[in-house]
Formats: sequence, structure tokens, C-alpha cells
Amino acid sequence: MRSALLAAERRRRLGPDEVDDCLRRVRELPVRPDAAPDVETAFSLARAHGMSLYDALYLELALSSDAHLATLDQALASAAGATIPLIETVAGSD
Repeated sequence: MRSALLAAERRRRLGPDEVDDCLRRVRELPVRPDAAPDVETAFSLARAHGMSLYDALYLELALSSDAHLATLDQALASAAGATIPLIETVAGSD
């Protein structure tokens, strides 16, 4: 989330005040961070599916949390489809 907001700010799609407002709203969400991701499992997933470790960490989190995964990334969706029975792929709004 923070990476996307920073990129939007750098590309001048959002101003600093808008980014700060988004970050404030994110902090208010009832979510808890994954303090100890299983990096070994993520590494194995990255290797098995030819994806980045960054993407594999999202997949590992979905697996370990028994959660759905929402993504626009078709490679990540394909890897998750092979591992997670239920996956939601979000369609772009363009």
C-alpha cells in the first residue's frame, strides 16, 4: 500500500496531503500486519511459480491466513489458482 501511494505521489497522481490522508485511513482499518511471514515457504512458492519473492509473500500470506487474494497481476492469479481454491481477480477499471 505504502509503495503504491509513494509511486502515485512521485508521478504526481496524488498530492502529499492526499497520500497522508490515505495513510491515516489505512491505519484506521481493522487489520493486523503479518509480523512473521514464512519466508521459506514464500521462497519455495517464488521458485515453483517463477514469481518475485515480493509476490510470493502475498501468496504465502493468503495461504497461511486461509484468505482470498485480490489481484490484477495475472501471473500471481495463476499461481494462486494452482494453490488456493478460491481466488478473486479484480478487473481493471480502465
